[in-house]
Amino acid sequence: MNKKLIGLIFSIIYSALFADEISVFNAGNLEAVVPYGLTESEKVILNNKHKLTRFDRKIDDTRSNIEVIDERLDGFESMLDGESRKLNLTTNQLTKLITQYKTDKLFLTELLDEKEKNKLLFQENDKIHKQNLENIKLLQFEIQKLKTTLNKLIKQIDKNYVSKEQFNELVVFINKQFASLNKEQKKQLKALKAKKKVKKTNKQLIVDAKELFQIRYFTKAIPIFEKLIKRKYKPAQCNFYLGEIWFIRKKYKDSIHYFKTSMMLYDKAKYIPTLLLHSAISFEKIKDNDNAINFYETLIDIYPDKEEASKAKEYLAKLKPKPKPKEKGKE
Repeated sequence: MNKKLIGLIFSIIYSALFADEISVFNAGNLEAVVPYGLTESEKVILNNKHKLTRFDRKIDDTRSNIEVIDERLDGFESMLDGESRKLNLTTNQLTKLITQYKTDKLFLTELLDEKEKNKLLFQENDKIHKQNLENIKLLQFEIQKLKTTLNKLIKQIDKNYVSKEQFNELVVFINKQFASLNKEQKKQLKALKAKKKVKKTNKQLIVDAKELFQIRYFTKAIPIFEKLIKRKYKPAQCNFYLGEIWFIRKKYKDSIHYFKTSMMLYDKAKYIPTLLLHSAISFEKIKDNDNAINFYETLIDIYPDKEEASKAKEYLAKLKPKPKPKEKGKE
C-alpha cells in the first residue's frame, strides 16, 4: 500500500477520534493542529518546526535564567558596595588608631625616660641619706664616748680634790696647750683658705655645670651658667642649657627667652635641632600656635633627617588644622 495513502488513512482515523468534522481538503496543511497527508519533505519541515519550537522554549527559559542571574548579580553588587564602604571606614579608623598609638608611644617613652632619670636621682639621694645616717650614728657614738669620759673625769675630780695652786698651774698648762693647738689650727685654716682662693677656670666651671645638669642638680647648675654668661664664656651654649633647665621645669616663657638668645648668638651648634623642637613645644604650651607651627616647619625643612624632625612632624600633625574637604559641585 502506498505510504502516502496510509498516512492519509491514519490522519482521517485520528481526526475522527479527536475532532467533530474532518476535511480531506486540509491534508498537507502544516499549520493544522494535527497535520496529516504530509509528504516526506513536509514531514521534515514539520519536524524542524517542532525542533525550532523546542529551541525557542529553551531560549526563553535561558533568558529567564539570565534575568534571575542578573538580579542576583545586582544584589551582590549592592552588597559589595556596602562592604566596600565598611572596609574604607574601618581602614580610616585603623589609620587613626595607628597614629594615636605612635603619639602615645612617644609620650610614654618620654615619661619613662623622665622616670628613669628621677629613679637615678632618687637612688643617689638615697645613698647620701644612708651615708648621713651612718655619720649621725658615728657622731652619736662619739658623743656617748665623750659623755662616758666626762663622767669618769667628774668622778676622778670628786675623789681627788685639787688645791687652788694646783688648779692655777693646771690652767696655765691648759692655756699653753691651747695656744700651741691654736697655732696649728691657724696654720690649717690658712692652708684651707689658700685652697679656697684657687679659682677654677671657665673650662672647669662649664664641665661642672654640665655634670650638675646631667644629674638634674639645677639649683647648683644655674648660677654657674649665669656666671659664665657674665664672663662671656660660651654664652650660646650656656643660654641653651638654661633654656633646657626652665623647659624641664615647665617655665616655658623663660625657656623661650634663653633658647632665642642662644640661637641668635650661634645658630650652627649641634644642639640646634633640640633647641628648635623644645622652642616649638614651649610656644605650643603657652598657646602661641602660630610660632609653634613656624618652629616645627623650620625644623623639618632644615633638619629633615634628624630624630627631632620626626617628632616635629607628629606634633605638627596634631596642631595644624586639616583642610576641609571640598563640597561636591563647588570648586
